[in-house]
Amino acid sequence: MRKEQVYEILNKVYFGEERHEKKVIDRLSVALRGASLFVDIGASLGQYTYFANKVMREGLIIAVEPDPIRFEELARNCEKWRSFGNNELVPVNAALSDSDGKIRFYTTQTNVSGGLFVHEVKPAVLESSGGELPHWEEIIVDCCKLDTLLAHRMPDIVKIDVEGAELRVLRGAENTLRNGRTRFLVELHGGWADPDGQKDLNDVYRFMERFGYQASDFAGHTLFARRGLVEQGQRWLRASAALFRRAVQSQARRTTSHC
Repeated sequence: MRKEQVYEILNKVYFGEERHEKKVIDRLSVALRGASLFVDIGASLGQYTYFANKVMREGLIIAVEPDPIRFEELARNCEKWRSFGNNELVPVNAALSDSDGKIRFYTTQTNVSGGLFVHEVKPAVLESSGGELPHWEEIIVDCCKLDTLLAHRMPDIVKIDVEGAELRVLRGAENTLRNGRTRFLVELHGGWADPDGQKDLNDVYRFMERFGYQASDFAGHTLFARRGLVEQGQRWLRASAALFRRAVQSQARRTTSHC
């Protein structure tokens, strides 16, 4: 598949009206309220980076993507989006894991996401690529720990979507986890056994519990936070729901008044 085709498919998936993960994105403003440092791991073309840039003010957004084709477009997008706000956007072409150096990465050269190991392809994703099974190509990419990338800075929110390699990323974030102030918004991939990481989702939950982190649902994703931050996040969600209801009611009143 030509990269222009990949971009066409993914731009529609990430930025169209019926965009992928719409429920999570619509609530992202709540999770990012007051944030000054957001890390988007597995950024692809930058869906989360784009919406974070709309919410945050005078912050730093680090967008991490190892796939060469996706990173090419991500870098262009970050350059463009800098003019839309006052945040610093930093694209990073690397994989995050539990070591620094180089690592094997499997790319598909299609809209099917690559990863640190060959994984199952979801039917909906396969359908969008014309039903043709991807050809997995092994390449070598730069790799680092989250702790190394941040160099002792503590992010407010870290989003992780790494196709089943979540535990590897979290193992590379032990200093950040010990600090305890960071919330982790994670797409967990059940049933995908990582040869060098989690065998099932319980491995991730047990690892996070070691650092005092609790899991809660966030529009179908998993939000890991220390107890105090979990309670704060729940208050944010309730406040967000109340604001949404008031906006709907206000719109309904304006519509009625013009009838």
